[in-house]
Amino acid sequence: SRTAWLGLLVSFCVVGSISWQARKLARYLLAVTLTGIVVWFCLFVCIPGLINSQSTVSIRILGEVNSIEARFSLWAEAVQLIRAAPLLGVGPMHFSAVNNGLGAHPHNFILQVACEWGVVAALALIFFICILVWRLFIEVRFNKESDGVALSVFVAVLTWCVGIQLDGYMVVPSTQVLSAVVLALGVSRAAQKSQLIAKARNEINISRYVVALFVFFAAIAQTFVLFFTPFGQAEDREIKWRITHSEEHLWPRYWQLGWIGPEDDPTFCFDAKKSPHCPPTK
Repeated sequence: SRTAWLGLLVSFCVVGSISWQARKLARYLLAVTLTGIVVWFCLFVCIPGLINSQSTVSIRILGEVNSIEARFSLWAEAVQLIRAAPLLGVGPMHFSAVNNGLGAHPHNFILQVACEWGVVAALALIFFICILVWRLFIEVRFNKESDGVALSVFVAVLTWCVGIQLDGYMVVPSTQVLSAVVLALGVSRAAQKSQLIAKARNEINISRYVVALFVFFAAIAQTFVLFFTPFGQAEDREIKWRITHSEEHLWPRYWQLGWIGPEDDPTFCFDAKKSPHCPPTK
């Protein structure tokens, strides 16, 4: 996601100018980023090449201008809805009720709140976000007892602030949960003093390391279970594809085509509703 990279870049620049501890974290983030690039290259380039899946990894989304222009159009539509009902908004989730042919949300959470809940709600949201960021900044910049956790939470909140301006972080269930976790950590860190946190840790009977190990092994176990979990019957279009391409393997879509859009699914053209990207039938 270009938005994720942009958010991390902004966080790099901010934390790199705060203190030596922040610069140390920035170096760690850079190391993790480079490691992620290497892992991505192995998973989506090297492995598909070894198994002859004819991978055509595409990075065209990075330079795709149409999606950026579509965001501007969605923002303009959100502004029109704000003008139509500035005080109370047009109603929750009513942006998606307008068939604009571009998207079900404006790819900007502030504008979405303003057009669906009203300008007052949007201003209140901006106010509380600014207070949260400012308090976390004070904690990281001037509290010498502040640890790396506070700095990490500050980076996460900064990245979230950038992300909600350009993507649908707050309309997808998975990112909704992660956003709630990030904000809860930020609010908790900004509201409590260091000594209160230390006191709370002493009162906890179970070690946080035990909890971390439990979560880690539970995630690993769930990952292994997924390999042996049936996901239901194959769709008709997949069955038709397998009959026509009996000698080919149906590898993961990203390996096979380099993109995860529905029209790039190799079985998509065997659906009753043909995509305009499908070749004409003879």
